Amino acid sequence: MNGMKKWRRTKAHLGILPSIIVMLVLFWSGILKSFQQIFNYKLLEKVINRGEFLNSLVYTSKLSLCSIILVGVMSLLGIYALYLLSTEFNLRKLNGIKMFFLAPMYIPYLLGGYMISTLVGQSGIISTLCYRLGWIHKMNEFPILVNENHGYSIILTYGWKASPFVILMVYSTMIKINNEWLDVAKVYGVNRYHFFK
Repeated sequence: MNGMKKWRRTKAHLGILPSIIVMLVLFWSGILKSFQQIFNYKLLEKVINRGEFLNSLVYTSKLSLCSIILVGVMSLLGIYALYLLSTEFNLRKLNGIKMFFLAPMYIPYLLGGYMISTLVGQSGIISTLCYRLGWIHKMNEFPILVNENHGYSIILTYGWKASPFVILMVYSTMIKINNEWLDVAKVYGVNRYHFFK
């Protein structure tokens, strides 16, 4: 009887054995291969000594830093706008506004990149609008913001896509602050901006 229980327990575990083998072969062999390439010093030295690697590293670092700064600024403005609106609107309207701020989170990066390039490209929506309003006389007078050396469209895409996540994380902490504290702060002459700060 005891042997039968052990066999049932073993049989249940044997059912997942094929998936474990597939995972070990495909997943872990890929990880081991990547570690072999990382610790292949001749290959690393060859890659690092090429000028393209350092140029790419500097370019990527610049894009990351600019994107982080843009995300910080956009998030701060979004959080401040939500804070001001939370004192003016009821909860139902505020949830609708919050969904507008968080909408970019639900759009994939590839689609977000396409949307930004359609918006700020030389033949995009903004350039067409500027042409129709007479601010530019030719479409090619609009500054090149897509596929150029500085990566403006990449920075815009990351800023637009990542700032809603920061807004969501920080604002959810902010709304836990008791609104009665604002009334107390007003007694001491603190306005809403200083209270937010």
